[in-house]
Amino acid sequence: MGKGGGGGNGAAEAAAAREAARRSRIAGSIKAVKGRFFDPLTENPTQARLDSFADIEGRVKNRFLPEFQDTVSDARRELKFALARRGIFGGTAQRDAENRFADRIGEGEREIADRVLSARNEKERLDQSLLNSLTNQAQADIDQATLLSGIGSSFQSNNNRALTAATDQNLQTLFGDVGTLFKDINDSQALQRGFNSSGNNLGAIFGQNKGIGDIFASRTGGGGTVTN
Repeated sequence: MGKGGGGGNGAAEAAAAREAARRSRIAGSIKAVKGRFFDPLTENPTQARLDSFADIEGRVKNRFLPEFQDTVSDARRELKFALARRGIFGGTAQRDAENRFADRIGEGEREIADRVLSARNEKERLDQSLLNSLTNQAQADIDQATLLSGIGSSFQSNNNRALTAATDQNLQTLFGDVGTLFKDINDSQALQRGFNSSGNNLGAIFGQNKGIGDIFASRTGGGGTVTN
């Protein structure tokens, strides 16, 4: 009977040892997976992921900003001719034209900034979804090497998906009607005052637009290269 009891205890101890080993493997796998996403000392995203965020932001800006600047320049020239044809020089009519044109520029800048932010948010969302999936697999005691082997390619896929989501549609058309945007001024009292105003100071409208290239300075960090 003593031998039987000893055998039973041995089996229980072996089972307990196997369970402890399994739990240890799971904990180790979860830690290893999480370490590919977050710095274990700061709990912030790893530098590689921070670089990927900056890279995506930069690529979205590079996709839209040069095109937007060219569009603004073309629209400014078209507006210059439209106002000149209507004889709008100075006065409230010119100020109204200046304000409306500036509003259109601001709207375009905000759209680009929103695209940049949405790309980063989508990248973070996709990475979090990946982390959740890998954590669930780790808890099922999937081999750690298998879990880690595909993270790099999954990160790159997330980068591409976030970029595509932010850039697959063109910016809205803001200046297509710039030649007739201020047609209503012709019938307004402001136009009459504009006709009667002296001077030909269109520099405020047609000078170099300030700040287009700097609109993201407070929103995003420097560029980077995705490293996994």
